[in-house]
Amino acid sequence: MSPQKKETFGNLGPWAEPSWYSSLASPYYNESHKRLRNALRTYIDDNVKPYMLEWEEKGEAPAEERMKWAQTGFAFGDVPEPYRPKHIPGPAGIPVGEMDVFHLMVSIDEGSRIEGGVGTALAGGSVIGVPPIVHHGTEEQKKRWLPGLFTWETSFCLGITEPSGGVCMLSWGLAMLTWCVVGRRQYPNDREENVRRQALCRQRL
Repeated sequence: MSPQKKETFGNLGPWAEPSWYSSLASPYYNESHKRLRNALRTYIDDNVKPYMLEWEEKGEAPAEERMKWAQTGFAFGDVPEPYRPKHIPGPAGIPVGEMDVFHLMVSIDEGSRIEGGVGTALAGGSVIGVPPIVHHGTEEQKKRWLPGLFTWETSFCLGITEPSGGVCMLSWGLAMLTWCVVGRRQYPNDREENVRRQALCRQRL
């Protein structure tokens, strides 16, 4: 494979785009990654960027835009197909089972073009609340909560029991348990529509 590419995409200024977009060939990105990149770029340019500074100033994205984003297929791309409504495609029409970590990197790169908290406003705290259910939840929990993400019937936020320690939880382990939690909680991405709040708790020994 030649290290140089002839095709170009996006802003050709130095460091303006990931290198594989225009300059360096990569064995890790194929046509499906380009398809996702192109579709996300178009959607964000047409539906988000023209309005994002206004939404940022207001501190909220309109409800109809949040609903539209949830049903594009781009949102909650890590939710497996059995828990996605039948009419919701995979991101850019790519089956979720064919997605890999490089599709996730494309989504992160393209999503980073959205101003400030607007990306979180579009998807809510569910971008943090969904992975624990997908990877550690029971089958009952998955069937009960994941399909509703795409209609906003389900909306998650994350709570932690160390409110004085900020929101960095990198070293914490996770288990889906039932506890009686006593003390203060901090909900760093809460919103009034949240119907499920996940509390990350530290056990005192």
